[in-house]
Amino acid sequence: RRKTLIIGMVFVFIGYIIYSSAYSFFQFIPGEICLALGFSFISGSDSAILYDSLLSMKQEKDYVKYEGRISGLGNFSEAIAAIIGGGLAYFSLRYPYYVATVIMFINVLIALSLTEPPNRQNLSRNENLSNLTHAFQISFRDDKVKWYILFSCIAGTATLLMAWFVQNYFELAQIPIVYYGVL
Repeated sequence: RRKTLIIGMVFVFIGYIIYSSAYSFFQFIPGEICLALGFSFISGSDSAILYDSLLSMKQEKDYVKYEGRISGLGNFSEAIAAIIGGGLAYFSLRYPYYVATVIMFINVLIALSLTEPPNRQNLSRNENLSNLTHAFQISFRDDKVKWYILFSCIAGTATLLMAWFVQNYFELAQIPIVYYGVL
């Protein structure tokens, strides 16, 4: 989990370096690929190391509480970053990328400082495949889980579509870029 997080953060850091220095669409593509790979490595590994850390401290019952706090703080941080990013973009569209690149470098250092929880369970390849198969079966057979997954997909897609496409409206309405993050 630690190694996976480190690999993911390095890819994200490289992606932001590419983003902050790109001048054309085709120069952005390698940055997008690095970001996609990086966030794929991070996704799930962060939750796994949290759960295993709590398990090693015999506090695994608090996992949902901590995961919820992380999610809430992430949303709050994203809102603040949007406001700051809009302010930075007022001066240059590159400034938000420069700041994000520095933050991602700090995250690489944080990932390097993590330690694997002691006595973590190592599953065999067959056990991993069995767990994955079981998770898919639950996801598509259990009505509550199935509808929650569908709801999350629709809500996430709608939110991202709005975030990306509303910028065109702001431009047409001649709203100054400094207000984009606030709006």
